[in-house]
Amino acid sequence: MVKKTIKPNILKLVKQYGQLVKHKWPVDQVILFGSQAKGTTHEWSDIDICIVSPQFGKDFFDEKSQLRRLTDKISSKIEPTPMNPIALQSKYNTLSTEIRKYGIEVKI
Repeated sequence: MVKKTIKPNILKLVKQYGQLVKHKWPVDQVILFGSQAKGTTHEWSDIDICIVSPQFGKDFFDEKSQLRRLTDKISSKIEPTPMNPIALQSKYNTLSTEIRKYGIEVKI
């Protein structure tokens, strides 16, 4: 993961969302990725957040749906992605490769 600066308003939203998720699942990592991490945002950019938990990996669509519902309490721009630690390390998963390469871990 890269060491980059996150805009203060985005960092605040990511931390708030991470805290909210942490009340429902054990969270190993919260990783900001996509245009917000790369610094290539535009006015319609969403906020891609990977939530890493050992409890994820059973039903991606259900887990994503549950995470998505929590965004209503913070910001509709948040686009959460559930991932378990093993999937995050997979070299065969293009999304996990992208997250490892460009993602910024946010401590919550």
